[in-house]
Amino acid sequence: MTSLACEPTAAVRLRPGRLVTAQFARLLLVIFGSGLSMYLLTSVVPLYLAASGAVALVAEVTPAARRREALGVYGVVVGLPAALGLPLGVYLTGVVGFETLFVLAAVSSLAGLAVLPGGPACVTDEEHHVKVLGGLRGSGLLMPAGVFAAVTLAAGISVTFLPLASQDHKLVAAALLVQAVTAPGARWVAGWLGDRIGPRRLLVPALALAALGAGALAFVGTPAAVLGGAALFGIGFGAAQNLTLAIMYDRSPRSRYGQVSALWNLAYDGGWGTGAILFGFVVAGIGYPTAFALTAAIVALAIGPAVRGVKSA
Repeated sequence: MTSLACEPTAAVRLRPGRLVTAQFARLLLVIFGSGLSMYLLTSVVPLYLAASGAVALVAEVTPAARRREALGVYGVVVGLPAALGLPLGVYLTGVVGFETLFVLAAVSSLAGLAVLPGGPACVTDEEHHVKVLGGLRGSGLLMPAGVFAAVTLAAGISVTFLPLASQDHKLVAAALLVQAVTAPGARWVAGWLGDRIGPRRLLVPALALAALGAGALAFVGTPAAVLGGAALFGIGFGAAQNLTLAIMYDRSPRSRYGQVSALWNLAYDGGWGTGAILFGFVVAGIGYPTAFALTAAIVALAIGPAVRGVKSA
């Protein structure tokens, strides 16, 4: 029998030549530049948030009576780029091409720098230099930070593993879009209501919605459950973002706003990353439906501390 090994034919036989051509070099520069622009900031942004307080400044420059609504508006602006950019980027590649899209992305990044000189100054005086984990006992900050970490744990799991758990890519895309759109809206509404009735009264319902939404993913084979769960979780997750942060600011003096911002971001990033890592080990042993149900149970357990925190306030 004639061998079918990978013997190159005359038509495709490799010919020696220069490896890094002009076109290949340009491609490598694009890849290097885009990657460097992201990774330069990946480790620096958390440090900047801790030092300047990118959320504490919201509390500094807005009226105290409308602080929760201001945090909600901030949340909408933070969430809109994901809700708009993810689907819009894919669409625009077929309309204007990759090169034009890269230019648009660069312009949108630089546009923010134009207004930076007139923005609020970062907090740098010694009074505001508080350790992130210092003096937490009796501060009232541990409950909202821990509760929020439980919700972000579920958020990291849904975004990371829903595409792997479902074979219906259109359904997954729709669910993630629903979650991305509902979260900023809920964050603003929660802030608006929080200014009027207080954030503590809204935290337990927000956690309940997040738990129900996370639990719906256990029925990952049912489109209605996945879409409905994404909507419920997006509402609960967005509301929890605003409410926990507002509670933490309400319980802290102005001199600790930087610590509040850093601690809240630590709960956000820590919960998100921990959920994505641990879920991978859990799902290997019990499967996606049971693992999603377990995630919902973790969020539901956070309702207990939230209830006790509301009663003791």
